[in-house]
Amino acid sequence: MGVIITAKRNGFRRCGIAHSAEGCYFPDGYFTAEQLKALKDERMLVVQEDVAPLIDDEQEQADESITDPVPVATDQQTAEASTASPPPATKSARSTRQKPAESTKAS
Repeated sequence: MGVIITAKRNGFRRCGIAHSAEGCYFPDGYFTAEQLKALKDERMLVVQEDVAPLIDDEQEQADESITDPVPVATDQQTAEASTASPPPATKSARSTRQKPAESTKAS
């Protein structure tokens, strides 16, 4: 069980969280008793208590299909990439065209 918190204005912040207008589920114990009281007292938020999480089949299958973590670049790799020189520019097709010969008109 948990709570669903819906903001009356998308992005409204309370308790260090930007709440969405679509609503978000938080499990029991996520907030302290004081935080939960502050959230319930806030008129810009709608708090539904004792709600079971809703997980649709597609989301559950997507979660199960994730097996390997995604590698993250280290700070050193990021720094090296930002200071590396860009690859040499290739000549475009336009620059390789020859100019058409000027026509010589006899007067």
